Amino acid sequence: MKLSRCVNSKVRYYMVVALIGLAAGILVSGLEIFYTYITSLLTMVRSAIPFILITGAVFFISYTLVRGLTTDKRTGSGAHSFLNSLHFKGGYFSLRDTIVKPLASVLTIAAGGSAGLEGPSIMAGSGLASIISRKLGFNKRQMRILYLAGAAAGLSAIFKAPFTGILFVLEMPYKFDIEKDAFFEATTASLIAYLVSILLTGSKDIFGIAVYTTFNIDILPYLLLFGVVAGAYSMLFVRSFQVLSKASRALSFKKRVRYLVPIIGLSLGAMYYFFPLTTGLGYAIIPFLITGSTITISTLLILLVLKAITTDLTLTMGGSGGLLIPSLLDGAILGALFSRLMLGHITPLFVAVGMAAVLAGTHKMILTPTAFIAEVIGPLAVIPSLIVTAVSYASSFNVSFYPAQLRNREAYNSLDTVVLYDAMKNKERASMITVNDIMTPVEFYLMDSETVMEGRKKFDRSNTRALPLLNPKGKFEGMIEERELEGKKAGIKMGALATRDLYLMSGSSIRDLIETYRKDGEEALAIVDKDFALLGLVYPENIKELIIKMSG
Repeated sequence: MKLSRCVNSKVRYYMVVALIGLAAGILVSGLEIFYTYITSLLTMVRSAIPFILITGAVFFISYTLVRGLTTDKRTGSGAHSFLNSLHFKGGYFSLRDTIVKPLASVLTIAAGGSAGLEGPSIMAGSGLASIISRKLGFNKRQMRILYLAGAAAGLSAIFKAPFTGILFVLEMPYKFDIEKDAFFEATTASLIAYLVSILLTGSKDIFGIAVYTTFNIDILPYLLLFGVVAGAYSMLFVRSFQVLSKASRALSFKKRVRYLVPIIGLSLGAMYYFFPLTTGLGYAIIPFLITGSTITISTLLILLVLKAITTDLTLTMGGSGGLLIPSLLDGAILGALFSRLMLGHITPLFVAVGMAAVLAGTHKMILTPTAFIAEVIGPLAVIPSLIVTAVSYASSFNVSFYPAQLRNREAYNSLDTVVLYDAMKNKERASMITVNDIMTPVEFYLMDSETVMEGRKKFDRSNTRALPLLNPKGKFEGMIEERELEGKKAGIKMGALATRDLYLMSGSSIRDLIETYRKDGEEALAIVDKDFALLGLVYPENIKELIIKMSG
């Protein structure tokens, strides 16, 4: 009997993995079709002024959608959202964010924002997985793995590259480690999403480039040198992004970013009209480089700088999308520039390995860039790509676009909220933030009349370690930690366990919050108004995320 239940449980689990792959493939294909439709409408606008005004308006609409309709109101890179949810929320992604954020990203890119469609695809896939796993009551470990599988499926569907999707979710969470536990689920979901996507949108050659030369030992010195150059450029690219990100956060605290968004949108719209290679999705850059054997060095330098600047502005000043495609394209331009300088002409090989090298340096990955080149460019570029990615990865040291990309799997467990706060060099900006700014919405709560057995089920579904307790009138009575249910009889009422009133009043400062954690070290605190109506919850993860962002 126990064996039968175990088999049925495993079958159900793998059926859910397949469902996630299927759903991600359908949703991402829908996003791709929507993007194609929007861009086709924009190409019908011929005159400069209407085009710039329309694209500027679409960019502002994208920003407004995120700020007005989502749970997590931050714009920017989809991979940032993916990592924040993975490390700080246990793979929680709300339904609203799963729908609105990918939609906003597509609008950003269609309006000329320099970003990649992999951003909304990752959010769509991981968001679907989060919703499905919560609704079906999976435990916390399973939810996290399914969340990773959903992200792999989303990336696989948009790139038509399942191997890339698999390796992405294994490498992306950490700079110097891999998330090996998700391998089978990511593989299954990626393959299914890939098959669905080619059925709905066809099998596309997104870059139109192929490398036909086999590896020659004579080119090894050039590959090694280029790996160092790509690593150095990756550090510059990441640094420029970080500087603008800090500026954007400082303006956000003063509520001034919204005034800049229309200006950024109009500027990107103008660049989109007059210099289209520097903005938008940017796939046209690759055939431009391959067929343009007479492109001057100065043209390549200008294109390299402008592409990086438009990417930085797009994803730090109100736009949404992905950083992976811009990294690939900047790498292609860098590879073309290097081969033009060193060999006297642009070679497809260095355009291809340039993509892999800059992606490795900015995203701290080795296998994923090589897999992408193998699937999208061709197998003959694999060995040169692996060489330059390893060198770029090492020579770019510890830099990464993503503050939430942890060092390894043990790193997060060693982060202590109070220690992190004490280590902050500048607490001035933190003092401007209240608990209302970082609290999370209340999705799960316990009632006085519920039993311990019902409480355990809610903890499994909620993926949290502490839940608020409400009385029959809906007022806050206290917090219940999951560990408090251990050893308790299943029929005991939850009301009998509420012995601590762990809360802060609405508007309390971050300093008050930190001092409370310093004193009590609790798993969660409730935020209530003067009538003790529950407004939200603050977990240590919320503070860790804030501090890491403000320090990064």
